[in-house]
Amino acid sequence: MTDYNKGEPPTAATVVDFPDAESLPDQAAKWVARLDADQPSAATKREFKHWLQQSPEHRREFEKHLALWGDMNILATMVPPARQQAQQTTRSPRRWLTPAPVAFAMGLLLVILLQFNTSPNHYRTEIGEQQQVELDDGTMVLLNTNTELRVAYTDQRRTIYLSKGEAHFEVAHNPERPFEVHAGQGKVRAVGTAFTVYLKSDDVEVVVTEGEIAILPAATATTTTTTTASKPTTLAQNQTPEPNTSAAPVTARVKAGGVATYDRHTAEHVMLEALGDEEHKLSWREGMLVFRSEPLSRVIAEVNRYTPLNIIIPDPAVRAIKVGGFFKVSEIDSVFDALEKGFDIRAEYISEDVVYLVHRAP
Repeated sequence: MTDYNKGEPPTAATVVDFPDAESLPDQAAKWVARLDADQPSAATKREFKHWLQQSPEHRREFEKHLALWGDMNILATMVPPARQQAQQTTRSPRRWLTPAPVAFAMGLLLVILLQFNTSPNHYRTEIGEQQQVELDDGTMVLLNTNTELRVAYTDQRRTIYLSKGEAHFEVAHNPERPFEVHAGQGKVRAVGTAFTVYLKSDDVEVVVTEGEIAILPAATATTTTTTTASKPTTLAQNQTPEPNTSAAPVTARVKAGGVATYDRHTAEHVMLEALGDEEHKLSWREGMLVFRSEPLSRVIAEVNRYTPLNIIIPDPAVRAIKVGGFFKVSEIDSVFDALEKGFDIRAEYISEDVVYLVHRAP
């Protein structure tokens, strides 16, 4: 964390890995061999999960190579010894699997798929993890920490069910197939645009960075009353839609530069405001968190999303201290270092996963 008075933050590098330069078939073949080589560690399983979820093509290519690998080994057991020896002198060296390891590799794949729920239409991230995926239609989705969503595409409609967390969508333009994100009791509809949906405990926040979206209840009626947020300068803080005198639900339309919040449980009480500090709201997409003169309690509440630690501030006076800065979401310890150096606030580990922030006695 760095004091903004000491200069502007450096350009942040994204935490999402760039695609491997190898071809997809080569990557799949290496994963088959790697998973068969020995008992994979938890880190290897997480790495495999990340690779497998990048696109449906990754999964299909892996399954194809796994089946091919198994077929080749079954054939190898049927080749007479003399012919095997001749083949070994004319082919490049390769370690052939026996049927038992093939079964082990296939069983391992099933366990990993079940453990991480990596079906082609289901994506999720662990605490502190971020992941980018490309859907079948070319839509790009960036999942933030501790996020889970399901994709349900048909020929007529593209539907996403966000059950937990936060995700940014860059929607491929296709007016014939509306794109909708269901979050809580409401849904966000777009054709070709870019926006973020954050499913909180009581509210759903939608930040529009490109194009236009509409917010409406998940169970849509035929007639709506519309509130439009066209430009950031025309929006007032906590602006609400006009009351709807009919039985039809209220729909809010929000253009780029607008933020909408609605009640997670009813899809009502739509609040509209200008985006304002875009870096503050969207820096997580670049693997950074940015704060500007905010109470420490709010800062730590956001930090807690990115770590399995439960960070607690017992003293109300310490919770009210205003801080500002920026840091990588993957370097939570840097927050503790900055608080100790700049504010004499130290981190005390009460247990392996509970940390108290307390003011250091003079």
